[in-house]
Amino acid sequence: MKLRRQFKAARAAFTIIEVVVATLVLSLILASLYGTWQIILRSTDRALQVTVNAQRSRMAMRVVEEAVGAAQLFQANPAIYSFVADTSGQFSALSFCANLPESFPGGGYFGAERLRRVSFVVESGDNGPELRLYQNSALAPQDADVASMPIVLARNVSSFQLEYMDPRTLEYAPEWRWTNQLPRMVRASMSFGGTATRPAEVVARAILISSSAVPPGAAGGAPVQPPPLR
Repeated sequence: MKLRRQFKAARAAFTIIEVVVATLVLSLILASLYGTWQIILRSTDRALQVTVNAQRSRMAMRVVEEAVGAAQLFQANPAIYSFVADTSGQFSALSFCANLPESFPGGGYFGAERLRRVSFVVESGDNGPELRLYQNSALAPQDADVASMPIVLARNVSSFQLEYMDPRTLEYAPEWRWTNQLPRMVRASMSFGGTATRPAEVVARAILISSSAVPPGAAGGAPVQPPPLR
């Protein structure tokens, strides 16, 4: 009778092989759950990144659109009002005077001075190329330091291109040679990110400049050399 009870107790216990198999199955289940969890996290992170890039691109393009649309130019004083476009580098750059609203970024530094020179340039940053907005008073000296408070509009910029409507052909051209004139329209495009497997997100706008250059006869003063881009 005692031997029978010992035999039943031995039969009720797990063998080493059964324990190893059970542990292996549990490990496979946990690995599968972890892999699924990682996929969900990566998908969520990618979706958030796409959303952030889309919002950033809209905000950055809105600032460019608002500033370019408010461009001002007096041909008799190009040192202050010149429209300077630079296409010599990988990214386009642009500097001009504009009559900006109070809600324009950085307006709090200038108080009621709405006429300011703005510059859009792409420069190297901690996370790759950055689209930066520089501003200074339209009446500030040409050598005034405006690099102390740039506003970063977008990071990880892969392209920033500007095209200008040629007044003779009414077609867009990548260059603007007339610093004492305003183009009728500017076409801006920028893209962010992008990899070998995922194309960059591109945002483009055609911007109408509502004002026209005031001729020299309407504003006195002798022409002088235009300032550098910044």
